[in-house]
Amino acid sequence: MQLEMVLASLRDLCDMPIAWAIFAAVAFRALWSVIEFFTCPVVRGASKLDPQAARDKLNARVLHSPRFLTAMLVGIVLSVGGLYALRAPDAGPLALAAIVFGVFILIVEPSRLSVDEVTMRVSAAKLDGADAYSFALDRLRAAHLERIAVEIGMVALLGFVIVSV
Repeated sequence: MQLEMVLASLRDLCDMPIAWAIFAAVAFRALWSVIEFFTCPVVRGASKLDPQAARDKLNARVLHSPRFLTAMLVGIVLSVGGLYALRAPDAGPLALAAIVFGVFILIVEPSRLSVDEVTMRVSAAKLDGADAYSFALDRLRAAHLERIAVEIGMVALLGFVIVSV
């Protein structure tokens, strides 16, 4: 009985314009990540970050920014709030939309933090020599590509669900 309600809510959500709005937001985010990869000054070798300042920031007790904490809390609130709202028959589609958007935030934000951290590691690696710098630069490219793959995968999955349900 409960699963039938969730599937009915999913069908209703896919018929609503908000499903396409969420799809557009997720697709825009993935496109923005691709643009960031190709325009990243650190990947292109034009970084203006001070290597010592980057190393000091990496050695700080708290590496993440308040933006990361806020985004993760919003993702948790949307996901958990959506789960609780699933019980209400009239809020089913919007509850699923909140869950989808919250899960997207929870999946994407750690990869974004990883790119930021590796960017600082590339700058700090300038102090350690050419081999360390080359290795860190390869890790940065891999972090960017991982982030892009996750976001494009989410776009593909979301598009498949919207079209097939």
